[in-house]
Amino acid sequence: MAQEYINRKVKPGCGMGKKNIEKYDVFYQLLKKYVDFWHNYIFYRKVIAIGKDNTDFSVPTILAPNHQNALMDAMAVIGTLDRQLIFLARGDIFRKKFVARILYFLKMLPVYRVRDGFDAVKQNDDTFRDTLRVMKNKNGVVILPEGNHATFRKLRQLKKGICRVAFQTAEASGFDTEINIVPVGLEYSHYWRFRQVLTVVYGHPIHVSEYYDSYHENPNRAIAELRDRLSDDMKKVMVHIEDEENYDAVNELRSIVNEKYSDSVKYPKLFRDKQLVNKLNEVRKTDAETYRELCADTLSVREMATKLKVSYRHLRKKKHSPVWLFMSSLLLLASLPVFLAGAAL
Repeated sequence: MAQEYINRKVKPGCGMGKKNIEKYDVFYQLLKKYVDFWHNYIFYRKVIAIGKDNTDFSVPTILAPNHQNALMDAMAVIGTLDRQLIFLARGDIFRKKFVARILYFLKMLPVYRVRDGFDAVKQNDDTFRDTLRVMKNKNGVVILPEGNHATFRKLRQLKKGICRVAFQTAEASGFDTEINIVPVGLEYSHYWRFRQVLTVVYGHPIHVSEYYDSYHENPNRAIAELRDRLSDDMKKVMVHIEDEENYDAVNELRSIVNEKYSDSVKYPKLFRDKQLVNKLNEVRKTDAETYRELCADTLSVREMATKLKVSYRHLRKKKHSPVWLFMSSLLLLASLPVFLAGAAL
């Protein structure tokens, strides 16, 4: 399948625009290779991608990542899939022709909102047809369903746009085409520091056809049902801290307990964090007093670490083997005469 995709090329020198945005672009691919190398091996010290087998692009597919880190969220998806993905973006940024040409080259299509005007919204019909063409060409479409980004490990209310796009794209095919929405979880060991760890988890696809009958009966209800399903499935593949009041404490406790597992591939830190957050939620419901004390103690540890200018790695006690301890003792004994001579001077 990958080789089949690589073989679908256009001649070098052919400009990519909206009409042929789904075509393989040699110049875009060269740019992607350069950016992927910088992203995966220079900016991040490790990129962990899990569940890529859940992305079957032989079926029209929409990828739905959480949105916590601006442009880096798009880069995370681009850098972990060997595919020329198409992104749907706000239509108002396509107003200037020169900018629109650049955005089309970067594989982006406009989606217009009511605030952009009625005439602009009518252009969405073209976008939905383009989206169907793109997905049938096995490219894959990326939509960030939260709409905008916020640097919090919490999934916010999803916009209805991604569900409307899915249904209206299906409608453009006469509901004869299956469409999958794949929830994508993104987790950064730190949002903007250099040489951190990025984890990308591709969840199990949601088959939009399961909601076609509901959409025929009541479109608004079907959109709400699909949005709720997507929200639940996205929370399964990302760190979601529900308690806003104690968010800082819960988020800090993740670092204290699990920071040492940041580079783990066998059992990534993202899943350890989810397990920790779930246990904290249970304590919050069953023993509120203990939960409050734990949150207060966590913030006290953070405050003390800040004052002492130490990181949590200093709290880890490394266990040494008997051989290491024996050899260290010999080294200390061997260097004792030098130490005594130096002390006497």
